[in-house]
Amino acid sequence: MIEVFGAGDIFGEFGVIDGSRRTADAVAEGRTQLLRIGARLFLDALHSNAILGANLCRMFAARLRRTSTLVRDATFESLEVRLARQLVYLAQRGSRRTEQGPQLEGWFRQSDLADLLGATTHSIITILNTWRADGLVIYDPARARLTVVRERHLQQLTGSTV
Repeated sequence: MIEVFGAGDIFGEFGVIDGSRRTADAVAEGRTQLLRIGARLFLDALHSNAILGANLCRMFAARLRRTSTLVRDATFESLEVRLARQLVYLAQRGSRRTEQGPQLEGWFRQSDLADLLGATTHSIITILNTWRADGLVIYDPARARLTVVRERHLQQLTGSTV
């Protein structure tokens, strides 16, 4: 897993733009509605609309930065820092505010988080259990729901205060 998409996000554009095979698969969980845009229509819109091209460039840059961060972190950061960084990212990208803190949108099984970070499920469970005991997160494994209780503390773990 490289990214979690939400409402309004697009994917599958690389293969249309460069005419090559797709680079990844997408899996939908829960009720999902997709709109498929044909290659010709997409390319015609891209060629005739500079704003669309500029927005795609910004999206590509953001995705490339995220991928670069994942690779850099996998090389140089501990799993605890990497998990904290991803939870902060996911909370900022899409969460529902609750009394306890931001609850991540979607379902995040421990195996999903392990897949995202290239780790074992056991390692993720160990970290989450420690964080649960320390009051940093609430994790409901039966519903695969994760709530970040002390977001500032997780940000400090990552070396970021934003």
